[in-house]
Amino acid sequence: MNDTEKMQRLHQLAVKGETLTAEEQTALQNWYEISDRKEDSILNDSPPIQNSADLRERLADATKQVAVISREIETLVAQNSSLRNENQSLRRTLESRLLEKVA
Repeated sequence: MNDTEKMQRLHQLAVKGETLTAEEQTALQNWYEISDRKEDSILNDSPPIQNSADLRERLADATKQVAVISREIETLVAQNSSLRNENQSLRRTLESRLLEKVA
């Protein structure tokens, strides 16, 4: 598990109201601060919008990005569904084989 995954796990625990150790709380707070600084940097690195044409262009770019991400999510959802179905099928097959051996 990498650092990001560890921090995301700690974040989920904190959100659920779980008790974190002092060390975990400090690590999570540091991660929040680093994440905030990265986000601020990304947001503030964009040049200011000069006119409505610039705004329309940025909105069009953002819309394209959202469409691409949306298609990627749809693909992942379909793959997850397929894997769940395959998993269920394999479990049923395994159960029936185990029952045959027992019988």
